[in-house]
Amino acid sequence: MAGPVRILFVIFKPDEKSNDHTTTDMVTVIEKFKNKNPKALIDYTFAVGEFNRAVGLHTGVSQCDDNEIVLFLDVDLKVGPDFLGRIRRNTIQHRKVIFPIMYSQYDPDILVKAAAVDADLQFFTVNNMDINKQTGFWIYYAYGVAAMYKSDYVKVGGFRLDIRGWGGEDVDLFKKMVADTQLDVMSIVDPDLIHIYHKRGCDIELASDQYDMCVGAWAETLGSQVEIASLYLDSHRKQHKGALL
Repeated sequence: MAGPVRILFVIFKPDEKSNDHTTTDMVTVIEKFKNKNPKALIDYTFAVGEFNRAVGLHTGVSQCDDNEIVLFLDVDLKVGPDFLGRIRRNTIQHRKVIFPIMYSQYDPDILVKAAAVDADLQFFTVNNMDINKQTGFWIYYAYGVAAMYKSDYVKVGGFRLDIRGWGGEDVDLFKKMVADTQLDVMSIVDPDLIHIYHKRGCDIELASDQYDMCVGAWAETLGSQVEIASLYLDSHRKQHKGALL
């Protein structure tokens, strides 16, 4: 019989004694979330130092039992009603781990601008939560969302905690899981997992491979080929018209 779902937030703060506004605000939001869902198991813990995704997730895993499924999620995801059931049915201790493929939204502002110059795109502006080729795409190369038993996480060595900045820790864990001959890695698209679009930037102080990965990921979220092409051609026509005048 399936047990309850626990949600654990990991909050980073500069040092043990720090109680800055950001930390306080996050705690306040989580406490309100807990009060709105009194029957849910919701908690938070702290990690000290500069934000590091691998350290944060590892801190969360350390609060779990070896026989519990740990599911890594980011706060910018919309999770559908059937997602957790699929995770529970398909994650098998000592045998199978899951790296679901999420659907990622394009920049909705770019879609609206493209629809203004290409009438065929106007239909797709009605609901940007629809899954289609103009509102978003499947991220086949992202491994940040993953589910496994804690015992299997520990067995392969878990996250590399020395990786700083954006990206890399999820790929490393994925490779460790693939390399373990006793574990099957399941990776399949899941329509109940949608990455909500948000503005992003890439730190120029990242290692070169991380920076290139970040810029590539950012560029791919801007819009579909049809949208970008429509805007480019419209801009080109306006420039050409201006030159003729």
